[in-house]
Amino acid sequence: AAVDLRLCTRVTAVHSDMLMWHAEDTPESVSCQLISTLPAVPQISVRLCQLSDAHRRVLMNYLSFWRAHSTLILDGTLYAKSPETLYSQVTLCREGEAIVLVYEDAVVDASQAQRLFVLNGGRTRRVYFESPCARAYRLYDAEGSCLGEGDVPPDLFVLTLPMGARAELF
Repeated sequence: AAVDLRLCTRVTAVHSDMLMWHAEDTPESVSCQLISTLPAVPQISVRLCQLSDAHRRVLMNYLSFWRAHSTLILDGTLYAKSPETLYSQVTLCREGEAIVLVYEDAVVDASQAQRLFVLNGGRTRRVYFESPCARAYRLYDAEGSCLGEGDVPPDLFVLTLPMGARAELF
């Protein structure tokens, strides 16, 4: 719903639905919910004092990411692919940076921004990158811990990105 509203409005901040999750949800599941609301202002409706440590880390990771990139998120240009599949890929771009939300196996154009953030909001574990030049990357899990880093070679490259995780290309 947030993507639809963002596509229809140009000057109004869109707020997400109220977010809640079960105490036994995995951190990855919680992360996917947060990723799905990223194009909007998040509204969290869980009792913060009752969160597990893992859920608290996931929430802090994504709220910190949202705050750090709020100008890009709120003022960037939004592109949404495949409305017939409820948007399998959503991209926010602004001034050399882009955030790409993927929800299924997808090819991400790594040349679209100097700094690229790819967040896996689906159950897929593969993200394909197409890039005319080599790029460095760093991977983070749902809780914000670094999983590793490396280089994306030119042409087509497949990167394993766990559910709820984030890749940063620079």
